[in-house]
Amino acid sequence: MRGISELSPTYSVSTILIAQLVTAAAIDFFGLFGTDKVPFHYTKIFGVILMVAGIIIFKLKG
Repeated sequence: MRGISELSPTYSVSTILIAQLVTAAAIDFFGLFGTDKVPFHYTKIFGVILMVAGIIIFKLKG
């Protein structure tokens, strides 16, 4: 809650979303919690980088 009040809801939700996607990719890659292993493809890395860049651009313009 403190992060939301300090960053604003937009940045907080975006950061949480990126953290969830990275965690889900790690769980899939390592096959944690009994899941099947899924190969890590460069498009996942590109997607996360694109999302982070979007947050940075949005933050700089605001």
